[in-house]
Amino acid sequence: MAKGNPRRTLILMVTAMMLIPGLSMALPVGDGIANGDAQGPVGAGTRGEGGGMEPISVTPDPYEDRFNAILPWPTNRTFYGIQWRPGGDYALAVGSGGSLYKIMGDQITRIETATSESLYDVAWKSDGSEAIIVGNHSALFTWDAVAEDLTHRELTFDQRFLGATWDPTDTYAMIVGNAGFVGRWNGTDVTSIPTGFTDFLYRIVWRPGGDYALAVGDLGLLVKVNTTDIMNSTRLDFNWGLWRLDWAASGDYALISGMNYAFITPKALVVRYNATATFDQIPVPGDPISGLRGVDFDFTGEKAIIVGENSTVLQWDGGALTSVVTPEDRTLRGCAWEPATAAPERSFLIVGNRGLVWRNDQGSWVNISYDPRMYNFAIAWRPQGDYGLVVGEGGFMAKVSTSGGVDIDSGVTRDLFDVDWSSDGTYALACGDRGTVLRYNHGDSQ
Repeated sequence: MAKGNPRRTLILMVTAMMLIPGLSMALPVGDGIANGDAQGPVGAGTRGEGGGMEPISVTPDPYEDRFNAILPWPTNRTFYGIQWRPGGDYALAVGSGGSLYKIMGDQITRIETATSESLYDVAWKSDGSEAIIVGNHSALFTWDAVAEDLTHRELTFDQRFLGATWDPTDTYAMIVGNAGFVGRWNGTDVTSIPTGFTDFLYRIVWRPGGDYALAVGDLGLLVKVNTTDIMNSTRLDFNWGLWRLDWAASGDYALISGMNYAFITPKALVVRYNATATFDQIPVPGDPISGLRGVDFDFTGEKAIIVGENSTVLQWDGGALTSVVTPEDRTLRGCAWEPATAAPERSFLIVGNRGLVWRNDQGSWVNISYDPRMYNFAIAWRPQGDYGLVVGEGGFMAKVSTSGGVDIDSGVTRDLFDVDWSSDGTYALACGDRGTVLRYNHGDSQ
């Protein structure tokens, strides 16, 4: 929270709560999703310290509810996972509050799900024709990539689906969840496969070229499953929370990320699990106090990225981990290498809390989302309803519509507190700190 004038601080809090529908706070349990949407203030950071002019009141905007509903990068949402479509033209990211977004280049487009249930994982068929999306309270959607159509599949039972993967023939999708759940989706319904476990299973990934999928969960639980049975299970270490995994392209081994609770202060955990059923704990540089929430191999199977709390980003070169410096302190939850067809230079995407989407292009970071720590003080839709303007802290201004949004260079660094349109929609005026008044003309290039 910003320091300085206490009245300004109070106004900022009220303004933020007004602009964020359904704002809630919960404490992380397990990997942060065991008790729903744990969106605590980990890695939130601070902005805008110091005093300044009081924010002026904002006249209620008749388009405000519509604006909040389609905000391209909703800062009150958390992304839990991201997967590139085979072929590499775009990725799908899923998150809290029914969030589903299509990321193509620097364009982020919201896909309407008509649900408030959190969505935890997305899995593509090998030919990229269809994706399955799973979430809380047995939420299950299928995405037809050819028709670009989303279908909600109604199920007859209530389960928390946390992870999914397709078998090599793309006939069945295997799903895992809370209370040791393992199930099989056949395109019509989900059939439960008894496990005898009560632990959370967080992710499941099919072994390349293999006859089984590997699932990981609490208390070091690791389960091998095919499309009909539980093949076997083991606990690698009762002190380990195993949250995410991915296989090397060869299928020789998988990297598993999570947290080691064997210490008074839990520490980051990375495990190499070999197809021969042996495993090794991999040393993590700096021994960070961070739960590691995402892992993904690149298309060659030679490199992997692992991400987690406190902006932890690690790169695996096949033999060791190295730390990757990030520009900001964030909680990172998902990562995905862009396929060779989309990114021959091997860039990758990272998603996290508060609507964060980062791209790393050969070591250079690009934030293609709004700054998750940015105070947005006011919003105003153009009277014609085709787009809106957002203004906020540090001269922030953006143009937003249902198809996405772009930042506008306001040319100032002072806070902008309010914005309003002329009755005919030809221009808008924004006002801010120290008498700042800006005019934005409809039809400008930005």
